[in-house]
Amino acid sequence: MQDGYVTAINLDTGEIGHSVVMQKVILQTATKISGKQVETFLYYVMDPSGGYYHKISRNMIINAKNVFYIWR
Repeated sequence: MQDGYVTAINLDTGEIGHSVVMQKVILQTATKISGKQVETFLYYVMDPSGGYYHKISRNMIINAKNVFYIWR
């Protein structure tokens, strides 16, 4: 994404796949009461079927049928 690539992902939604486009990845850092820092990645995609953005889980990306990197 940083080098001008578009990342398209075919999610495994059962019998048919569903394509989404990666919009942004955010590294969220939280500090617990004990002082320990916990980092979590948040993945946001654009769903072209509805034209809106939403967050997906890491497992959805890991279990994707295909991941395409398209240079533009």
